[in-house]
Amino acid sequence: MKTILPLFALCCSPFLGRSQNAIDQLDYNNTNATITNSGQFFHEPGVGAGYEVPKGSGFNAIYAAKFWFMAEDANGLIHASLGGDATTGTDVDQGPYSANGSYANAVYNLPFMVSICQSEIDQFKLWWACSEDPTTIGCDQVSQPSIETLNSIYDWPAHGDPSLGQSFFLAPFYDRDGNGIYDPILAGDYPIIKGCCATYMIQNDDGVVHTASNTDPIGIEMHYLFYHFGQNDLLYHTTFVDVMAINKGNVNYPKFVHSMYVDGDLGNPGDDFMGTDSLNNMLYFYNADNLDENGYGTNPPALGVVAVNYSLSAAVPYQSGAIFPQIDGLMANSSSWQNPNGNSTKFAYYGNPNSSTAWNEGSAGNSAGDRRGILSTSFAQFNAGDTASQSYAIIYSRIGNNLENAEHLSMLAEEAKDFYQNGDMGCDAGGIASVSDVILDDVVVQPNPSNGEFVVSFPTGEIEGVELYTITGQRVDFTKHVMDSALKIEVLDTTSGVYLMVISTDRGILTKRLIIE
Repeated sequence: MKTILPLFALCCSPFLGRSQNAIDQLDYNNTNATITNSGQFFHEPGVGAGYEVPKGSGFNAIYAAKFWFMAEDANGLIHASLGGDATTGTDVDQGPYSANGSYANAVYNLPFMVSICQSEIDQFKLWWACSEDPTTIGCDQVSQPSIETLNSIYDWPAHGDPSLGQSFFLAPFYDRDGNGIYDPILAGDYPIIKGCCATYMIQNDDGVVHTASNTDPIGIEMHYLFYHFGQNDLLYHTTFVDVMAINKGNVNYPKFVHSMYVDGDLGNPGDDFMGTDSLNNMLYFYNADNLDENGYGTNPPALGVVAVNYSLSAAVPYQSGAIFPQIDGLMANSSSWQNPNGNSTKFAYYGNPNSSTAWNEGSAGNSAGDRRGILSTSFAQFNAGDTASQSYAIIYSRIGNNLENAEHLSMLAEEAKDFYQNGDMGCDAGGIASVSDVILDDVVVQPNPSNGEFVVSFPTGEIEGVELYTITGQRVDFTKHVMDSALKIEVLDTTSGVYLMVISTDRGILTKRLIIE
């Protein structure tokens, strides 16, 4: 993967010297995903489609994707944050939310976007440890990380500037000395990511005039993590995206909707269909016939976007016109979608695409064409300080003809959800594990989910330390009780949500994703 970072290292001064427009290629597996800070993703401004799969084929399966948020206040007024670009309009700004409105500061001209791979982090960890203690195992083979790698680690957006009204804790990091301050040079701290390679980005909806929605800001800070795993059957063509919206304003919203807009162009964009799978929380695209002219050719693939964290409230085709009803699962004219039985639904064309009697675009007699869709998750309330998160897996199938590929997505969606909810989100889950990494598979944290009490066991080795963080990188206090070959962890002041536990052992360090209910 390329890096957008400067060829110099500045500890604890993130984003200095960066260009305003950042473009990166997340391409660890067989997918080449273009990530930009423009407000829309998988699209390169001025170039076009930016989700190439298979990597190197020259064929793209997505033209563009945007994350859209809608909030309704107690007076019934709609506030929105619509990702976009300079052409279509946008409601998003670069960087963290500023409580004192310091968006005119020069730091907000910078991209707030960092890309790094786990192998680079691991190299840095060993290199730093060897600089402290040359007798550390592996020092005879370690080399100094590249300038690009060091810049990625030193520039990791762990902290904001409180004098600019930014939160002090931003992106998650491993705090080796436990002082709450990210210091990779003196303390050996390092970023915490998921997958094998990842891009982390921070945006807000408060620092710009909303030219896409023409509404007042919601007052949110958005954190995005795009990440790839490696070479197993499910993950080889999959991109994961974690999207977190934090209510940084002083407004309590009784309704909040978290949405993703997808323009799914499978090669030739003029001959596609779209469908939904409410059971698997998926919106998907497939070719209307078995030939994608001037694109993938015969047996064209299908592509799905799966919500793997929380159930969807709606998944519908995008129509030109009013956006807000569609985020709510309605048509652009605010009327409901109707299934063939005349019943209202918020999941359009939810039938098996390979069945002539199920409700799909083929059985409905629709003409093929360019398809776009919106998948949404509705939250009952979104109060000041709340975080609303959703995660997506973008999956790809090409195991047969056009309809078989579309049908196969439902099985892949089940596997993607199971992996996200139950698997280890470290690189070893989808890469080629080393011997020491395989041994670390013996580390078990249970129960998960829990009410805040966990038992960490490692029967084949020694646990040297445990750290717990919120998904935004804030340290979480807990008590620790030593047991036989295990530690009992009791989290203090528990709040339901997703947490990251960093476990240090005598054979390495790994990260576990935990859920407190």
